[in-house]
Amino acid sequence: PYSELAWQSYEIVASEAFYDMWDVVTTCYIPHPELFAAPSQLKLSVVTEGYWQGTLFEDNEGRAVDVVLDLVDAKGFYGYVLTQFRR
Repeated sequence: PYSELAWQSYEIVASEAFYDMWDVVTTCYIPHPELFAAPSQLKLSVVTEGYWQGTLFEDNEGRAVDVVLDLVDAKGFYGYVLTQFRR
């Protein structure tokens, strides 16, 4: 039932251009960094005005930030997420 609730909750905002699964991914990285690839360093800036305010974009003049871009164990990731929803 919790997995279904989570799916329905994400489905509500799936069409929103600004929304992604970043919050779940971030909270899973903290206890299980082994599920993710090593961080890559990117130079990023933030849009500070208008509709896209808060959006990150690559920028040679931006701040260097370590970013995790890939899962190395997708099965482990989804297993962990669904286990948490079942709690």
